[in-house]
Amino acid sequence: MSAEELNPFLSTTARLTAGSVPFHALSDGKHLFLSSNYELIQRLEPYVREHLGSQARLADATRHALQRYLPELLPQATQVIQYLSLYYEVPS
Repeated sequence: MSAEELNPFLSTTARLTAGSVPFHALSDGKHLFLSSNYELIQRLEPYVREHLGSQARLADATRHALQRYLPELLPQATQVIQYLSLYYEVPS
């Protein structure tokens, strides 16, 4: 994403306090831009790993973790859940 495409009024930066390296996520309301997909997985994994048996359980756990630790990403929760589902190969 180029500097011209960023809208500082629509974008937000999210950080999780856990871990030594800050995690950055930008959202313009339509798109989600992450500093690292791997970092997102690593940050959410402790909160979702017990819920990988079904899509519904993963979705609930992911939304809860986002609400608590990354509220700025709640509008993109569906995208995050889909990504985690693919990564962890959660059965549908």
